[in-house]
Amino acid sequence: MRGCRRTITIFFCVLLAIIFISAGLIFGYWYRGKQLADRAWQYYYEGRAVEALAMYEVINRQYPITWGPFEDVTAHARYLEPELRDYLHASGLNTKGQRKEAILAYEMFLDEHFPYGWGSNLYLSLAREALVTLSLDEVEYLQKQGEYKNALEMYKTLLDFQVHGGCDPGGDYDIWGNACQHADEVTEQVKSKVREKLPQVFIEWQVDPKWQQDIQDFILQYQAIINSQPGLIPSGTVENTLKTAYRVWAEKITTHNDFDAGVEGYREAMESYPTNVPREPIEEILAEMYGIWAVHLRENGNYEKAVNNYELILEEFPGTSSGLEAQEKLAQTFAEWAYTLRQEGKYKEAIEKYQHILTEFPDTSIVDEVKRLIAEAQTEYDVWKEITRANPVANFPPEVKRDDEGKWSWRITFEETGGKIGYTLSGEGWIIDQNGGKWGPWGMAINRGTVEVPPGGKVEDSYSSRGDEFVGGHAEFLWVGEDENGHYIEIVEQVYLLP
Repeated sequence: MRGCRRTITIFFCVLLAIIFISAGLIFGYWYRGKQLADRAWQYYYEGRAVEALAMYEVINRQYPITWGPFEDVTAHARYLEPELRDYLHASGLNTKGQRKEAILAYEMFLDEHFPYGWGSNLYLSLAREALVTLSLDEVEYLQKQGEYKNALEMYKTLLDFQVHGGCDPGGDYDIWGNACQHADEVTEQVKSKVREKLPQVFIEWQVDPKWQQDIQDFILQYQAIINSQPGLIPSGTVENTLKTAYRVWAEKITTHNDFDAGVEGYREAMESYPTNVPREPIEEILAEMYGIWAVHLRENGNYEKAVNNYELILEEFPGTSSGLEAQEKLAQTFAEWAYTLRQEGKYKEAIEKYQHILTEFPDTSIVDEVKRLIAEAQTEYDVWKEITRANPVANFPPEVKRDDEGKWSWRITFEETGGKIGYTLSGEGWIIDQNGGKWGPWGMAINRGTVEVPPGGKVEDSYSSRGDEFVGGHAEFLWVGEDENGHYIEIVEQVYLLP
């Protein structure tokens, strides 16, 4: 019994020793990690990014436990290690003089780690300062290389770059607050230089030999700057520049006959036109361009689209010189359209176009001439009607058999093979038995109705009948009518009714 107690006592003593030793080791492991974390944070705070990153890499590698008391050790290391790595990557590219790559890396760093511009963090401030400085260098380089569109895009980005505004410098020891304030000061200096340099981009762009090729981009970029930065360029300069640019663009469009795409782009530019600049000169150019387009359409026989263009000028730009001439131009277009229709033998449509001029444009200079042309076209129409006849053809089966239900059914197809005018016919007739008796509803003739056959077209009509007394007899219908020019037409439809 005494030996048993002694064994238990030894066991508990050993167990307590193991617990104390383990606790000491765990505490030492934690304490070392806490010292590493404190030292890493100090390096991070002081801007010693390389040393801080090295310490955080050690912590993340040697302290995989992230719960309980070890949260104090690993919390910062988990998110500050990738932040420092990305910052040092961007900073390294900057040091190597790889400006474009560095700009992209700084932008990615800020988007990834400070999407809302959080606090006055030291690395946030350093990255912001480096980004605006590098961007200014890059945009000046682009401008010298004649890449004006890309330069303007970057200038606009710099103008939109926001200062932090929430910095809290607290003396020589407040590294973060001082860095934040310095980044804001650098940003304001850069934006001031941008406002000074940006107008020069457009001046250089305008004297570039490739200006006309890029004219649409020039206008859209110019208007975007004027709208976002009012007062940046004197209003007189803006108006003259836009008038010149729009005129060059219009001439380019009309020279290449690229009206559809050109006018669409022109209207897109008009939608973003600066509100503080008079629109009248630009509307004058656009109306003029629609007029030139209409002339081009008339020359190519597209009178309908030309009319649409002139009507658009009247509706949208009535006060322009093109708008004041639009009614006269419309009357002339309808007259040309009518003449073309007469040449094609479409006298009725031609007369309608002439009549439209008298109705809609009675004050135009060609009204008297149009009245003479209407009489002339009417004479031509009367002669044409006299000599032009429809060529009617009717196809139907000469005989049909009864189906299982004892019914005869057939179709008759009327065609107009001349292709110039149509005709109208009405049908009437009888079912005649083999003894010669005529059968119709209530003793009256059967009315087959009316068919209208268009020029060069065809129309179908069908009929069916039943009755044992009609076997061996026939159906007989007389179709009578006239063509559109009044010429008489007569067609007999006769179908024998077989058993």
